[in-house]
Amino acid sequence: AAAAALVKGLTLQLAAGVERIYYYQIGGVEWGQGYPSRMLNSAYTLLDFDGSPKPTLPAMAQAIAMLGDTAEPADLSTGTVRAYMFRRGQGEKGGRYVAVAWARSGDPVPVELTGSAAITAFDLMGAAVPAPLSVGSRPIYLLADSREALTRALGAAEGRQASAR
Repeated sequence: AAAAALVKGLTLQLAAGVERIYYYQIGGVEWGQGYPSRMLNSAYTLLDFDGSPKPTLPAMAQAIAMLGDTAEPADLSTGTVRAYMFRRGQGEKGGRYVAVAWARSGDPVPVELTGSAAITAFDLMGAAVPAPLSVGSRPIYLLADSREALTRALGAAEGRQASAR
């Protein structure tokens, strides 16, 4: 849950126009703020008490890889999906545009990846997500070479969700 919350938070800040984000939650027994703080905040640390990485660390690394050099944020959110699209920097592999999407309610929302434009999907840790794709409470990254492909895929998700009710 902490890794998903971290990616959602980073995405929302970038979509709001924040240019730099500093995340320094490390944790540890020796330098912690006492028992209550360690219990309440330990999931959000990047490293465990023994120095091993927690799920937030690879999620942060993937967010930096996907969103680190982006511009032109656009809100593609619908009634069932929160989604934000960004133009990626020159030379980025995988697509010129990236969208980060998650379901508002947590219930899976299908996303159509077929069509004339190729869209690839990755989970918040960077693993490829195969078709058929649905967006749940954990964010996913969608990569495409055009804004239209991402807009169409996420708009189609809204249409299918409404017709399934």
